[in-house]
Amino acid sequence: MAAPSEPFFPVEEIDMRLKTIIRYVLFLIPILSLISCLGSSKNIKDAIDWQEIHDDFSILHTFDVENGHISLFERTTYSDIGIAYINKSRKKSLTSINGYLSQKAEAPEWIYSSGSLGGGVYSIYYGRLDERPNGKVFVQFNNQGLSKEATLIEASSSMIWVVIFDERFESKDIRIMYK
Repeated sequence: MAAPSEPFFPVEEIDMRLKTIIRYVLFLIPILSLISCLGSSKNIKDAIDWQEIHDDFSILHTFDVENGHISLFERTTYSDIGIAYINKSRKKSLTSINGYLSQKAEAPEWIYSSGSLGGGVYSIYYGRLDERPNGKVFVQFNNQGLSKEATLIEASSSMIWVVIFDERFESKDIRIMYK
């Protein structure tokens, strides 16, 4: 009877090489996953830029809401302020842009915008002030008997006040109050 032949590589050496390869693979998987996540994420400016077809604009303020982001941006070309509704995901997909408020004196002083993110609906009122107020600004919704403090944001040629509701809220009878 012939003696069993020896394998070309000893079994112990194959096991050692296999263990080393498995360690490297297990080490690289989390690193590669992290790199791929970082590389594919968009920022809010990129999401708006894609929709605005590379118009010259700047982001004035971004509100983080439960289902995403609501950004106010100023278009230099048109001298107006727009609202962007952006999903809260890695890709920051834009759901809509609307509600352009002109900064020109002859234009309406405020505008209403409504949009949805995820399952949430948002109502936004925003308007133009020619100069920065000394105190706080409140928006009174006369037909609802409600008054809400506004967030103030500086634009290139005016101050912008903003009030956000995380529900559908519509009113055409509003008044700006200073306190």
